[in-house]
Amino acid sequence: MAVQCKCWKCDVENGILLQLKAGKQVHSCCVAWMVTTSNFTRQQGAGELVI
Repeated sequence: MAVQCKCWKCDVENGILLQLKAGKQVHSCCVAWMVTTSNFTRQQGAGELVI
């Protein structure tokens, strides 16, 4: 399992999620989670993302 936690004031952008996806693949994780105190940009939308 790969987990990233972000305590940010600004929204989490797509590039950060792409980094999580790459880490998931490099470390052969079956799932990856992004936890944030902020929001995601419109590009990601809301809810569960499959990466």
